[in-house]
Amino acid sequence: MHELLLFGQIPAARHEQLLNILAGLAAMQPQRVLERHVLFKPTRIPQAAGPARGGSQGVVSQKQNQQAVRNANTDVFHLELVKALSELEFGKGSESMEVDATVTEQEGHWELRFKDTPQPGKRPTILRSAETIEIKSGDPQAYVEALGYTVLNQTVVEGHRFILDNIILCLHRIMTLPTPIQSINDPLPAVSSLVPLDKSGSYVLEAKVRIAESNPSLISRAEQELAAFQTRMRGVIDLVVPERLALDTRALHVRPRLGTAAQGNSAQARG
Repeated sequence: MHELLLFGQIPAARHEQLLNILAGLAAMQPQRVLERHVLFKPTRIPQAAGPARGGSQGVVSQKQNQQAVRNANTDVFHLELVKALSELEFGKGSESMEVDATVTEQEGHWELRFKDTPQPGKRPTILRSAETIEIKSGDPQAYVEALGYTVLNQTVVEGHRFILDNIILCLHRIMTLPTPIQSINDPLPAVSSLVPLDKSGSYVLEAKVRIAESNPSLISRAEQELAAFQTRMRGVIDLVVPERLALDTRALHVRPRLGTAAQGNSAQARG
């Protein structure tokens, strides 16, 4: 899977205005986005994963496992677990949370996401490969940690989503937690205690088209569709191509151990 993207930023004072404009363009009501994002950094160079053990049993198949870490033989990247939330999941005490983090069919599913560093070269949009695997059973955190990763940080993404033809539009901002937490099973604080990562409170509009493969004709059509939307939004919001390395998801601090062969947001944090 590949993604083509453009980004724009607006102050919080114009948030409601842009929501109304996007709702009119897409001819739909805004879809609420509230997601828990758990960013993992590698603690060692990942090796080819063997059969899952313990709490990670049943998380994903071996084929899916190979797909998720297929890029880990060269550069080492951050990985991310993402889960859609409801407002009811905030502000609960630890006594109301399940002790076991194992995913069940009754709960919302976690997704394991890998995003490559954008491709180099002068392009009209960001172009990068991205993989998402839905985790339907097992312990997601145990699985990722078994690959040689540890939690770097947890954030909450809040905003609204629209669909305009093939373009996925997400007007959002990243919220930080008042106190860092390590486990995906730790309770989240009250929504009112979350603080915008951007202290100004501004929102980011992400315009994205997904394509199944990097076929030149598919890329060209996606670029044309995004360019048309970019032109349509002139005077409302400037949609631009950010600096490629601002979206670099590699963990450059990791070095090979002796005897081993030397894998995001918004930009990924470095650990």
